[in-house]
Amino acid sequence: MSLSLSGIGAGVAEAIHISTAESVVFVCRRDPPEVLNSSSSAGAPVVTAGTACAQALADALVAGFRLQSVIASFASGDIAFPRYTLIRVPNAEDDGAG
Repeated sequence: MSLSLSGIGAGVAEAIHISTAESVVFVCRRDPPEVLNSSSSAGAPVVTAGTACAQALADALVAGFRLQSVIASFASGDIAFPRYTLIRVPNAEDDGAG
């Protein structure tokens, strides 16, 4: 019995890349727009609380990270605090996966 894996190779490769990706996650408040808290994987830049959100995004993008998602982290009344998740896939520029 033969099993063909054609057609799923790219998805498997992408899953492997994402599982080895470096990530930066931080939550921003609105006024003033600055980082409330953050976490970074090993090898990823550390975002310090109090950093302007625009600066934190710019620093991560310049370091080769891409924006993966922006979601409301938590709400206080009608105020939502955006949580930014950025990833950098190792060797993505070499294999076209990034």
